[in-house]
Amino acid sequence: MPESGQSWQRRFPGNAEQARVVRVWVGNHVRHEDAPLLADELFVAVLATRPAKIQMTVSTAGYRARISASGSVALPLHSVRGAGLSIIRAFSSCHGTTPDDHGLWAEVTQEKTP
Repeated sequence: MPESGQSWQRRFPGNAEQARVVRVWVGNHVRHEDAPLLADELFVAVLATRPAKIQMTVSTAGYRARISASGSVALPLHSVRGAGLSIIRAFSSCHGTTPDDHGLWAEVTQEKTP
């Protein structure tokens, strides 16, 4: 079983070049082939607010893993619509905005190990 009940946080500079680093970082913590793509879409949506830093969080519970991205200001509506949101909807079991509307989250079911 994947590690359960764990949480990891990391702040990334708010620039597009960090998206690759975010994908690798999430891929190291979540056993799901689409987790890096979801993290990328969450990161890019928050990046639209031009934050200096973006807080990425990965939390696990059983086989579930929640990935979230949050900035310093509220997300405009156009950041949570369009192709990015379609990708998030398609690859996550559930998703939403953070309570303060400064970020987005998506949840996946981690792959079971043999």
